[in-house]
Amino acid sequence: MNATLLLRDRSPRWPGLDRQVVVLAAQGYRPQEIAGIIGCSGEATRARLCRARGRLRIRLESAGMTA
Repeated sequence: MNATLLLRDRSPRWPGLDRQVVVLAAQGYRPQEIAGIIGCSGEATRARLCRARGRLRIRLESAGMTA
């Protein structure tokens, strides 16, 4: 399954910005570009992306979908 489709399927219950930063990163946007899109600083965006990826990892592991 395509990673972006997997993210979209697994993310409806995520807080809006978490979903948005992870999907944008999966589509190839850099953290600084994502920051401009969501209106946060680059540092805040990198932190949000790190936390969101960690939560995604936990959800995927609990669903048995690890690589």
